[in-house]
Amino acid sequence: MDVNLENAIIIFDEAHNVETLSEDGSSFSFSLRDLSDCERDFKLLRQKIKENVEECKITEHDIRKLEYPIISLFNNMAAMKKNFEKEFKISK
Repeated sequence: MDVNLENAIIIFDEAHNVETLSEDGSSFSFSLRDLSDCERDFKLLRQKIKENVEECKITEHDIRKLEYPIISLFNNMAAMKKNFEKEFKISK
């Protein structure tokens, strides 16, 4: 098949994939364990800052700004899990 593409415009219609790609790119999941690991990492970060105060560019204030939403999320998820287990009589 001999097709002349000179001065041609080729359109690849993939618009039907835009919604799925957008959803995939903007969604994520995490567990209570992931959030608990964050708390551990904040403790390690604080320790590193104390060890290298002169070299550190992050402050305790910066850590708190990062830490607060994560701890709030952890506490809310833990409470939801506890209520769910109580509601459906799930034992550990």
